[in-house]
Amino acid sequence: MSPSSPSLLSQRDIDSLLPGHAPEAEPSPAPRLWNFARPLPLSRPVHARLEAVHDRFLRALEVHLATVLQLPIEVVSGGVETVSGAELASALETPGAAFVIRVAGAQPGGVLDLGNELALALVERLLGGSGHGAPPRRALTAFEQALIRHLAEQVLRLLGEAWSTVQPTTIECGSFAADPELIGLPAEDVQLVTHAEVLLAGERRDLAVALPIAALGSRIRDAAPSAGAASRAQIEDRLKQASAEVRVRFPELRLSARALLALAPGQIVHTLHPADAPFDLLVNGRVVHRGALGQLHGHVGVRISETVKHSKELGLTRVREGRIV
Repeated sequence: MSPSSPSLLSQRDIDSLLPGHAPEAEPSPAPRLWNFARPLPLSRPVHARLEAVHDRFLRALEVHLATVLQLPIEVVSGGVETVSGAELASALETPGAAFVIRVAGAQPGGVLDLGNELALALVERLLGGSGHGAPPRRALTAFEQALIRHLAEQVLRLLGEAWSTVQPTTIECGSFAADPELIGLPAEDVQLVTHAEVLLAGERRDLAVALPIAALGSRIRDAAPSAGAASRAQIEDRLKQASAEVRVRFPELRLSARALLALAPGQIVHTLHPADAPFDLLVNGRVVHRGALGQLHGHVGVRISETVKHSKELGLTRVREGRIV
């Protein structure tokens, strides 16, 4: 390697070759907290049945788009999942290209999200363009919304036909919304979301359809319970089987190094804490209760006297006299 040629090794790589160098530990991923408000996942049989329905819909959509746009189109399934209305609303982009939809006979509560990029690409092709290249991101004009609405109605017709193999279903197209906040999805409603990718002129763009579980009939509603009483009961049942570390904490005791070295077996250490004074009860390292020491049938225990609402403010109070033998 000549002096002027660039080094193929970084300084970190060079350091790792030196004797005695300890490799850097990879940072551990941050723990993800389980969201108890999130709907429970679908069972495998129900999920497989829904995948078959939506695969049928995506194949019909692929043929319809190829016919209308006169271009080779590929529609790839991105899976089916259940999410809450709040989670769905937070995932929609701004400016977007979404239509409020509803299953006939039910209140509006679903969404057909074409996505800004896909909607602009479809408009450009419908107006005679090539469909190649990513269009600049912007909000759709009123004329473009009307143009894309007809295509959205055809998409929902195909979705209704696919669902009719399970039960008769008609899905209606409502108002256009560029701002997700204008859709007004109920936060607690459980939505069945179908994800797909549309390959148009060499570009992959996302498409999603969300239907409220409550409007899809008893078979689907029972298979995917909401975050209400049914899911709460299952969550509570699982939590009852969990284990937790419970400890009773004595007050803080400070000893000098000289006194610590002088300790001998059998010696009594004065804790300055009366036996009838309250002790902290910790669950997984956090103070949640306070109580008094006692015994029952030969077993030492703690009788809980109060619940600690603000563990940072309520600590053990040091007393001047008293001891535990």
